[in-house]
Amino acid sequence: MTETDTTVGDSSPPEAPPIIPDHRAPWSWAVLAAIFCFMVYSQVVVRAPEPSTTKFDEAESVLKLKSLMISKHGSGATTPKGQSIFGLPTTDDSLKKLKKELSSDSATDPEAAKLALAVDYELGAQPDTKALALLEKSKDRSDQEFATVYKSERLDREWVMGAKVRFPKNFLGRVVFAQALAKSGDAGALGRMIEPRDQFGLIAIGMGGLTLVLLGFAVVVATIVGLSTGSLKPVGHPMRGLSAADADRLALRMSIFLILLMVVPSLVVYLLGSVILKYAAVVFGEIALAALVFWSLKAKVLGVADPVRKLVGRTKNWSVLVLYGVIAFAGSAPITITFALLAQNIFKDGPRPTHPLSEQLSFGASPIALVMMFILAAVAAPLLEELSFRGMLFPALSRYIGPVWAILLSGFLFGAIHPQGPILWAALGGIGAVSALLTYITGSLVPSMVMHACHNAAILTLSVVLLY
Repeated sequence: MTETDTTVGDSSPPEAPPIIPDHRAPWSWAVLAAIFCFMVYSQVVVRAPEPSTTKFDEAESVLKLKSLMISKHGSGATTPKGQSIFGLPTTDDSLKKLKKELSSDSATDPEAAKLALAVDYELGAQPDTKALALLEKSKDRSDQEFATVYKSERLDREWVMGAKVRFPKNFLGRVVFAQALAKSGDAGALGRMIEPRDQFGLIAIGMGGLTLVLLGFAVVVATIVGLSTGSLKPVGHPMRGLSAADADRLALRMSIFLILLMVVPSLVVYLLGSVILKYAAVVFGEIALAALVFWSLKAKVLGVADPVRKLVGRTKNWSVLVLYGVIAFAGSAPITITFALLAQNIFKDGPRPTHPLSEQLSFGASPIALVMMFILAAVAAPLLEELSFRGMLFPALSRYIGPVWAILLSGFLFGAIHPQGPILWAALGGIGAVSALLTYITGSLVPSMVMHACHNAAILTLSVVLLY
């Protein structure tokens, strides 16, 4: 019998094919949902109210606008009802509203007391007696001198010049110094409160904002027409052709990102906050977060790695992709502004939005700190948040609920995890939804990263002009 015959006559069972693991992990969605619920719950319920800090930001902004009007119309100028500066609300009305809000804290919080006194002076009202009492009792010499400015009818100019070094190192310090000079007989001090750079910055913001909104409306209309007529055909998100197992894996990666986001920066700030400057500790925290996120993407989850290049998608013709991002930034402006105004009217009695960077600016920041803030806001945040929300979450959701609902849901979740609070969820969610739509149209994260960077840089620039 030949070898061939032996093989044919062999009755042993054939060898089984290799088993390919399914890698399904539907439980990853339960983990992700639980983390999002915890983060949203923390924003709505657990999040400690910060009435003073957010009022500080707004009060200093309105004081700067009021000061601009004085510099334009003279120290005796008033703000007639209905008058505005570059389309911004009437400053006297805003100051009166803020005065009511500050009154509840002015007897216990020195910063609220200082702002309340400055606002009283601008309104021509009698100084807040509770605020004066609090500052007079303070052991801090600068607080005592602050009280002296507002309880005195007239001040000695030499005393004012000597006390200047102990006034706050922010715009409030400039306000109280100018008001103190006015009490020493310097009638033009209030008119010099706004420096030329401030005037230029406010004018540029007013004109630039108006131009951006008009251009944005044109972009929105063109996008709607293009999508409805079929002349603008979406490429699809970078992770096209996802299987159910792929979507589960991306949901698990998103969970890992959110856990790192909650733990790593806070831990680094806690460990280094007493050793180095706070903003430097924040920078190190973001660097540590980015390093761990990039490492986690290279590591296999459920047997598969998802490197950055895979999540980003198309990069060819990057200059065109960058241009898409800039145009989308303009298109997002009217959407963001509309949602923000609606939310402020609907939730006008709720906690005001706040952000750690705005808090830092309101109390002063060095040039180095400003550079670090721009790097964090315009580089680190767009990179990490786009990789996660548009690179992981949006494709994973699209696999189960389709791109339209995935755009909306991922946008809402994007807004809900930010520290600004519920009053800005709609505006931030609008940005997230536009970013997801942009990713779906172009098949790349590059435009959404550029749009995100432009938005953060613009907001931080506005904060610097109004608060710094």
